[in-house]
Amino acid sequence: MKRALLTATAITMFTTGCATVISGSTQTVQIKAPEGAKIAVLDNNGRPAASGVTELTADLPRGTGYWRAAGYQVKVSQPGYKAKSVDILPAFNPWYLLTLTPYIGIIGGLIVDPLSGAFYTFDKDRLDITLDPVSNNVELANRIYEAEQQAKTYPVSRHDYTARQAAKAAGCLPLASPKVDNYNTASERLTFQCIDGKNLALTCSGYTGCVTASH
Repeated sequence: MKRALLTATAITMFTTGCATVISGSTQTVQIKAPEGAKIAVLDNNGRPAASGVTELTADLPRGTGYWRAAGYQVKVSQPGYKAKSVDILPAFNPWYLLTLTPYIGIIGGLIVDPLSGAFYTFDKDRLDITLDPVSNNVELANRIYEAEQQAKTYPVSRHDYTARQAAKAAGCLPLASPKVDNYNTASERLTFQCIDGKNLALTCSGYTGCVTASH
């Protein structure tokens, strides 16, 4: 009986992949935010992967294709507080090393684990996110609230994550998600309302990434 079980396990690892068998193709991430705060998880392309209020437990795919790691951005917001974003980054899954053992993980190591995403893990599986209040600035709190209400009417661009990083690099701390013009075309225009009162427009495409839009 034990021999049969060991044989079955070996066959499974050989054909399925050690990391896939042990870790699976998804990973559970727990997120906790202040009471009433909105939580949004976006994937590599800026598409919603999960959402909730105050607390969220999400099963997130580790990969997006063959040898392609998945990454996520967690956005937490609440009126009267500064919005915060935290990145969930891919990392190497040490269970994959078992596939390097001779005769155990040839197929799984070269095909299944890289395809299922089990080759990867995330750099964090629990986030306790706190928000900083806007310091006695009623006007700014109102701007944040109005920007968030407007953002609800905008489509979510596949370039949202890349554009947000580009905006921060340009010195713009976005109040909310950007307005999207030319949605779902080869070249989208994303306009952020920045905390300093200015607007920042970016032109985003799959070829050039996101660059400051020319006026």
